[in-house]
Amino acid sequence: MSRPRRREAHFSDRKGMQNAKAFVSPIPGVKSWKFFWGALLIVVILSGILNFTCLDWGLPNGNSWHSDSIAGNTTLNEIPRLFGTWTNKYPRLHFIICGSFYKWYLADWQKHPVYGVDGKGNQVARVLDISRMSKLILVSNTLSALMGVGAVMAVFLTARLLFGDILSAFLPSLALACSHIFVFYSHLGNLDVPCTFWIAWSIYWAVKAAYLGRWHHYILLGVFCACAVCTKDPAAGFVVGIGFSVWLGLVGKARDEGRSYRDGIFAVFTVKVLAAILALVLVFALLNGIFTSPRAFLQRMGHWIGGPGTTEYTGGYRGQWPLMVEAFYKLWYSVGWPFLLAIILSLVYSIYRIRWKTGFAILPLLCFYLVVVMRVHQVQSRYLIPGLTGLVLLLGISAGDFLRWSKVSRVIRVVLVGTIYGLSFLYCMGGNLEMAEDSRIQVEKWFEQNVSRRSPIVAVCPVTYAPRLHMLGFRCDFRWSPMPTTEQVLYKEPIPEYLIMSEKWYTDSRVCDQKFVRKVFKEELGYKKMEQFSNKYLYPKKTLFGVAGWPMRKDQVISPDIYVFQKK
Repeated sequence: MSRPRRREAHFSDRKGMQNAKAFVSPIPGVKSWKFFWGALLIVVILSGILNFTCLDWGLPNGNSWHSDSIAGNTTLNEIPRLFGTWTNKYPRLHFIICGSFYKWYLADWQKHPVYGVDGKGNQVARVLDISRMSKLILVSNTLSALMGVGAVMAVFLTARLLFGDILSAFLPSLALACSHIFVFYSHLGNLDVPCTFWIAWSIYWAVKAAYLGRWHHYILLGVFCACAVCTKDPAAGFVVGIGFSVWLGLVGKARDEGRSYRDGIFAVFTVKVLAAILALVLVFALLNGIFTSPRAFLQRMGHWIGGPGTTEYTGGYRGQWPLMVEAFYKLWYSVGWPFLLAIILSLVYSIYRIRWKTGFAILPLLCFYLVVVMRVHQVQSRYLIPGLTGLVLLLGISAGDFLRWSKVSRVIRVVLVGTIYGLSFLYCMGGNLEMAEDSRIQVEKWFEQNVSRRSPIVAVCPVTYAPRLHMLGFRCDFRWSPMPTTEQVLYKEPIPEYLIMSEKWYTDSRVCDQKFVRKVFKEELGYKKMEQFSNKYLYPKKTLFGVAGWPMRKDQVISPDIYVFQKK
C-alpha cells in the first residue's frame, strides 16, 4: 500500500464515507477547502461571540469576582520575578504571557500617571487606579477568551484528522464551544481555559504523531504537553493520558496495516518518542527553573503534594465512591444533561465505531481522574474542562453518523441533534446573561436608587467578592474574618443601618456562625428583610436557558443569593 493510501486508511471512515477521502487527500480540491474554511469560520465566530460576551464581568474593580484568578494584582506582583526564582503556587508560563501584555500598558502609564489625593489631602501621582487595574484584568480575560477559541480550533482540526470528515469535525468543536463551564471560564483570568488550550493542541499533535509519525509531530507534542503542565500542575494527569492514547493509536495503526499486536505495543519504543519525552522534560525544566533554582521548585511543589493546596480542602472527603459520584455531578453541571447523555451513548458507539481512536477521547480525562482527583480527594467542575476536549470527539463522530443514518427520518435526525446543541447553546447564553445581570449588580442598582450614601452598611463577606458599594461612594464596611463571624459585627461602631448577607459566606459554618445567621433571618436582631437578589436565568429559575442545567443548581460564583436587611 502506498504512503498516501496508508494515511487515508487511518483517517477516513470505514463505511459510507467514501466522499470523505477528498478531505484527507494530500491535495484537497478547491470545493473541499471551501467547506473546510467555512465550517471552521462558523465555529470560531460562534465561540468568539460566547466567549467575548460579558468579558467585563465585575468590572470596573480592583480584583476579579472569582477565586484563583491571576488577573490584575496577582500577575503584577510576579512581574519582577518572571525570569527569576519562582515561588508562586502556580507555574509561571501564563504569568509570562499575561505579564508580557501588562508591560506594554505599564510602560505607557509610568510616563502618564494619574493624580489623586492621599489620606492627608496631598496630591500624589499613581501609576495604577481602579480604571487601569480593570483594564489589566480585562487583558487577562481577553487572553482566556482567545485561548478558548484556539482550543475550539484545535478540536476541529483533531476531529478532521481522526475522522476524515468535516461534519464530524464541525460537531465536536461546536460542542466544546457550547459547553457551559468552558464558556464561563473563558471569560476569566483563571488558568483553566489556558491549560485547556495547551491540552487541546497536545491531543492534535498526539494524533499526528501516532498516525503520521514525523519528527516535528513528536517534538511539538512534547512542547505543548510541557506548556500545559507549566500552566497548571495537575495537567500532568491529562498528559499521562495523552501519552497512553498515542501508544493505543500506534497499536491501532499496526493492526490497520495488518501487523501484530506485538508490533504495535513495541512501536512506542522509538527514538521519536524519546525525542518527545526529552522535549517535554527540557521545556518543563526551563519554565520551572529546575536548572537555576531547584529548591524553589521543590518548595512550590510542596504546596500541592501533601501541602495546604490540597489538604485544606479535603475535609469533606468520604471515600472514593462518593468522590466518583461527585465528579459525575460536576460533569453534569459542566456540560448539561443533553451533552452528558449524548456523550455516554457516544462512548458505547465509538468503542465499536472508531475503536483505537477512542483513546484520544477518553484516556486524558480518565488518567487525570486516576492520577490527580483520586489522589487529592477533591474535584471541581473547572478541573475537568481540559478533559472536555477529548469527550466532545465522541459526540462529534456519533452525532455525525446519526445525521447520515438514512433509516431514521431526516426531520427526526435534525430535530434531535439540533435540540441537544440548541439547549446547550442556551445554557451558555444563560450563563452569560447571569454575568450581565449578576445579583451583585442588582444590589448596587437598588442601593443607588433607595439608600442614602451616608447610611452605614455592613456586608458579611470579603470585599473581593462583594457588591462594589464602596466604589460607588457608600459607607460600606466589610466585616468578615476567617474565624466564624458572630452577631458582634452588628454592635461595632458605626452601627449599621443596612446589613448584607451573601450566599457563599453566610451558608459556610466555617466562616459564619449559623446561630447568628438564623437569628438574622428570623429578624430577632432588630433587622427586617428588605430585598432578596438572586439569579434570573439558570436553574433553579424555570427558564429555557436553564433546561440543560436541570436539576443542577447554578454555581455560587455566579449571581449568589444576596439578602438586604434594614434596621427596624
